[in-house]
Amino acid sequence: MSFRKFTIKPPKRPSNVDREQEFQEGFQLLSRAIKEIFRKNSKTLSYEELYRTTFNLTIHGFGQELYHGVKDVIGEYLEGIAEGIIVPAFVNTSAAGESAGSGADSGASFLKTIKSVWDDFTTAMGMIETVLYYLDEKLLRYKLPRVFHMGRDLFRDKIVRSEKYTIQSQLISAMLNQIQLERQGDLIDRSAIKSAVTMLAELTDPPSGETVYVIDFEKSFLEKSNVFYQLESQKLTTAYDASEFMRKVEKRLEEEYERTTHCLSSITEPKIRKVVETQLIANNVATVIENMLNANKYGDLSRMYSLFSRVPAGLNEMKMAISKDILQLGEQINKNINADLASTPAKPKGADKGVSGGTQTAIRWVEEVLTLQEKFDKILDTAANKDKAFQTAFNEAFEEFINENPKSAEFISLFIDENLKKGLKGKSEDEVDDVLAKTITLFRFLRDKDVFERYYKQHLAKRLLFNRSVSDDAERGMLAKLKRECGYQFTNKLEGMFNDIRLSSEMNGIFKEYLEKTALKSSMDLSVTVLTSTFWPMNLSSSPKCSMPQSTLRACQSFEHFYYARHSGRRLTWQLQMGTADIRAQFDKGKHMLNVSTYAMMVLLLFNDVEDKDCLTFEDIQAMTNIPDQDLKRTLQSLACGKYRVLGRDVKGKDVNPGDKFYFNKGFTSNMARIKIQTVASKVESEGERKYTESKVDEERKHQIEAAIVRIMKDRRLMEHNLLIAEVTKQLSSRFMPNPIMVKKRIEALIDREYLERSAEDSLTLKKFRGSEIVTCQTKWNVALVVLVTFTQRTMSKSITALSLKGKKAWNTSIYSFSRNVRNNLLWEKDGAAKEALKHYFQHHLTSTPAFLHSPSRITIQMYYYADPNFSNLADYKLEPLEKLLTSLYPNKHVDMRLIRVHYPYMNAEILAQYLTINANRSSWSILTRKFMKGVPMVKPPLPHDMPFAVQWNSLLPHVNNGQLTSAIQGVKYQVSGRLGRRKGASRTQVMRKSLGTFQFTSHKSLVDAGRHTFANKNGSITVKVWIASALFGVNALAKNAAKAKPAQIASKM
Repeated sequence: MSFRKFTIKPPKRPSNVDREQEFQEGFQLLSRAIKEIFRKNSKTLSYEELYRTTFNLTIHGFGQELYHGVKDVIGEYLEGIAEGIIVPAFVNTSAAGESAGSGADSGASFLKTIKSVWDDFTTAMGMIETVLYYLDEKLLRYKLPRVFHMGRDLFRDKIVRSEKYTIQSQLISAMLNQIQLERQGDLIDRSAIKSAVTMLAELTDPPSGETVYVIDFEKSFLEKSNVFYQLESQKLTTAYDASEFMRKVEKRLEEEYERTTHCLSSITEPKIRKVVETQLIANNVATVIENMLNANKYGDLSRMYSLFSRVPAGLNEMKMAISKDILQLGEQINKNINADLASTPAKPKGADKGVSGGTQTAIRWVEEVLTLQEKFDKILDTAANKDKAFQTAFNEAFEEFINENPKSAEFISLFIDENLKKGLKGKSEDEVDDVLAKTITLFRFLRDKDVFERYYKQHLAKRLLFNRSVSDDAERGMLAKLKRECGYQFTNKLEGMFNDIRLSSEMNGIFKEYLEKTALKSSMDLSVTVLTSTFWPMNLSSSPKCSMPQSTLRACQSFEHFYYARHSGRRLTWQLQMGTADIRAQFDKGKHMLNVSTYAMMVLLLFNDVEDKDCLTFEDIQAMTNIPDQDLKRTLQSLACGKYRVLGRDVKGKDVNPGDKFYFNKGFTSNMARIKIQTVASKVESEGERKYTESKVDEERKHQIEAAIVRIMKDRRLMEHNLLIAEVTKQLSSRFMPNPIMVKKRIEALIDREYLERSAEDSLTLKKFRGSEIVTCQTKWNVALVVLVTFTQRTMSKSITALSLKGKKAWNTSIYSFSRNVRNNLLWEKDGAAKEALKHYFQHHLTSTPAFLHSPSRITIQMYYYADPNFSNLADYKLEPLEKLLTSLYPNKHVDMRLIRVHYPYMNAEILAQYLTINANRSSWSILTRKFMKGVPMVKPPLPHDMPFAVQWNSLLPHVNNGQLTSAIQGVKYQVSGRLGRRKGASRTQVMRKSLGTFQFTSHKSLVDAGRHTFANKNGSITVKVWIASALFGVNALAKNAAKAKPAQIASKM
């Protein structure tokens, strides 16, 4: 069997002619198919054949040719659509009289045409993209857009932005007209606008990458909307009031939001909202607020807050406008109240008709301010959503107009006084507490809280003394509120007033028991309130010397004996003008119990000794009672000119004058058995009283300003003038706003009293004591004359520096310095410097702590020292530097220096403590104690305990000298604690006690001299405490008197 050999040859490569023919045939097939797709005849097409044709053309290298051919076919189709379908659907704008309805229909019809064309085109492009899928996959290598994207770009260029036809302007105009018609109230087809918007949003602009919607439509839409709302703003502000205007604005905002949600793109919503807010809100903020506040339409402030929060400066404008409105309303309240005070006639000073007209005006002022505050607090809560910025602005407005009223502090105190008084009608305790809590909010606005404090103390004093408080709990509740607001210092004296009342109540009970036990009978029942003069606002240190009735005088003397027996060192001053009395009066038609002042009681009792038809003149009453002139006039007014006239007068009128005659009105009648004639009613101060109060407040402020300056300078040491004033103002602002002029005067006063000094000039060195440390400050400021004393540690040399006056510096650029150790007086600083000087001067001796005794012209310094037995006298020392130092420290006083030498260490407790600790390092405690115990002579037997001190001195002093004073020592005791052993590992908590003699004589503190000293060595520290008992006045006192008796023993006197 034979086999034939076959050869397989490769196919022949087609020629260029064949390739071109193949492309043309394939492209023609695809072109016809694309056109059929656009004509919606796709059912007759074979997608498998079309896909294979695309595949073959693409793999044979005709991809780009095919792509551009398809692009030409689609472009040709779109040009035909533009000319044949879209242009004929243009809106006819030539008919001027076209109705709004027909305009809306024609615009909607055009938009629907565009929508139909776009929908058909996108559907066809989807099918074309499927046919040319393989071409799409290979287009990436050619960096060409996909077929579908290419079709959308062609639609943009051939339809929307056609250069041949005005389709773009027609489309944008139709959309804007539709929106305009809807804004005017017409119904439109929103779906047509939405489809157009969707179409434009899918088309992009090649250079910017933005959508055609943003570039072509949105810009025109916002511009036209801006014009529309400019006109709308003018129309609304002209046609409607503020409330209706805001409702219209809210409606427009809602409409635009809904329109952008249903018709436009979401990216347009914030932009169109800003246009509406700018044109309707931001440009009308001032007008709307003014109109609303002028019309008192506060109910719409919530809507205003909501709208104005949309614009940047809206809330700030609203806040400022409402604050201004609060200020105007508050100023009007002040103006009305001042007018009422000016027109209210002055009430007679003895009238007893409850609340005066001035007080009623004060109460009305507080009530109106509280009503105003409550109104705006409600606005803050409901309308402003409790905005902190609004709250701050409201508070500032209230604070401003409240403090513009110079009587605001007094008015608030009067209001509180009336609410805390007994018998307040129509209010329970809870209601009163609620009102007082609201009043505290007004109190917070007061800048001068110290003025309020003074008035409150005056009114509280009257309530407490005359038992007029609604309840003790209410009073203490109010006190607690003030304490929470201002702290303990503000209410310290107020609490002291309550304490006085409580203690007086207890004391009256004890006093009654005392009267019963002593069988002291009195014709009157006396109840005394003992007041501490520093707590109460009135002047309790002096009192008019009135002539009390004998029965009253005896009762007062009984209380004085009782009080002085319980309290030594105190002084009672009777304040009769502040007391009350209950007296039983017999009239023709019955008896009445009269509650009157103490002065009125004294006057009425005078008529017991007067015949019925006789009279007493003003001068007679004053001579028999010694009541001050003004107080007597006021008392007689209450008795003869008030509602209850228990005294008659020969002349008519409300004023009492010298020469008037008074008689007992036996014909007086009243339906009440108990009558209260004098009513101490709170009243607004007169101008004179106000000036007196202001002077007292200013006097108190001086001390507070000085205290603040001292506190600041103690902390800062150096401070510039303006900064000091600013810091003082800041610290005192919680109580009052200090006047810069007053602060400047207080600085001057402190400089005059040597609390402060101005800083030095150029390179002068300013040195001041700070304990034992030297503080040096370099400065370049001018300075007034200052004398500075300095010394260095462990040296005996002293130096005195005087800085001459080289020009006084302006106050606003002055710098002040202050020493940290000054407490209540600069003398403490000087005494400390003197102590340091003496300590270093006697560094080789054992000394006691120097004692300083100051008088207006002299300073006496006394100190004990113990020297080595070989030491002869202080004359061996040069005392001139010490004398010069002490003289410079006290330049305006004579310095009397008393240095007393003791021959034995156990003569002084401090010296003995030092002696023991120093010698403990040289020998053991047992040896030291044994030597010490043998050397101390004791009194055997002790001096009699009952010997009078004067007898002791008179009998002993002439016979003793400095060396014999040891005979007065009765007992010595010391305690040593610390590391007593010499080993480094010894316990640190060892305690050793030794005693010699007796400590029986301990009935007087001065008989025991105590001292202590701490000594540190390489092993640790030791503290020695020493007590020395003397049978006389103590060793120190005995040595002092011995020094007086023996001037030769005084080492030096300066």
